[in-house]
Amino acid sequence: MLNTSFPIRKDRYGYRYVFFLGNEGGDCKYQCTFCEIGKSNAVTSEYNIKLFDSLFNDYMTKVSSLANHPLIYNRGNVTDERAFSRKTLAYILTRFNGNANITHLSLNSREKEVNQTFFDFILKLNLSYPVHFILGQESFSPKTYQIIGKNSTNEFQRLVNKIIPFNDRKYQFGIDCNLLFLPELYIGNSERNTHKKEIEKGFIEDVKKVLEYSSNQVPFTINLHPYYKVMSLPYENAVIDQFIDLLPHVLDLVAAHNQARKYKTSVFVGFRGIKTGNRFIDAKIDKWNSFFDLFNERNEV
Repeated sequence: MLNTSFPIRKDRYGYRYVFFLGNEGGDCKYQCTFCEIGKSNAVTSEYNIKLFDSLFNDYMTKVSSLANHPLIYNRGNVTDERAFSRKTLAYILTRFNGNANITHLSLNSREKEVNQTFFDFILKLNLSYPVHFILGQESFSPKTYQIIGKNSTNEFQRLVNKIIPFNDRKYQFGIDCNLLFLPELYIGNSERNTHKKEIEKGFIEDVKKVLEYSSNQVPFTINLHPYYKVMSLPYENAVIDQFIDLLPHVLDLVAAHNQARKYKTSVFVGFRGIKTGNRFIDAKIDKWNSFFDLFNERNEV
């Protein structure tokens, strides 16, 4: 059985809740080495629909009358028809139709799969809410493939350009762009403690590039992830604390960007600290979870 337990959180768009479903084609075909969720037994469309309905009924008792923002995930990306059938996706998307409280719905995606055929599929559903594509750009660092085994070169720019022609029409697509805070992306395997400035500079450059490559015709959010377990890289307190220290700089950059923009960009921090059984480390994880929940709910840019 899949682990489908994700807490309901709040962000700028209201209540944010995740549907974590299965892959209908087995393992994710991309097999990025940093990703821990791409391995999956194949499930059926009927299985996914039944699981979705169970989660949907539970969530709706809690958020249906409030502003809310559902996110649809599987163990890969739901825009890949082999991994997530159009039958399943159409069923899910139409279940939300007509709910005026949905600010937008986000689909876990890969840029390669978001093509003319997929846009046509979405448009034929006549949805009452915008769809955002969750895009794992992760970083613009040239070390990205070496460190996390994922080639995301120019994916954000290409997806922006794909969306622009459709947003000239009545319907609206957007992007939720994921960035990692992972020191090795900027310093390779060098010692973290002696390269703090290089780490900070590299991460801020990533944020600047997302803002630079965006378009005034495409709404987007920035999802920041301050830790991923990559191969044997250690989980260090200093990494999370350094990330927290950089958040005011990130918010200043986004606020300046928003002054000249039709669509206002927001920042969300995705952090699910996993308990270790060590009470001292777990106390820090509780502190970080509380901090990021409060940040996501209250930051305004």
